[in-house]
Amino acid sequence: MTHIDPICGMQVNEQNAAGRSAHQGKTFYFCSEDCKKQFDQDPGPYVQWEVREPCREYAESDGPASRPFMRRTL
Repeated sequence: MTHIDPICGMQVNEQNAAGRSAHQGKTFYFCSEDCKKQFDQDPGPYVQWEVREPCREYAESDGPASRPFMRRTL
């Protein structure tokens, strides 16, 4: 399964992740030890992001709007 590194936004396969951390009952996966260390120092700013699917209007295009994106939750 693929996850998004909350620090850099890179896609990370959980089997090949360089690190993982649990926070508030959720497991986060990281592309590098540096990203994991940064998250572990202060996870707060990074746990308020979620991956959202693009608007259906653009879902059939080949451009960047057809890809999932990160959105800050309030």
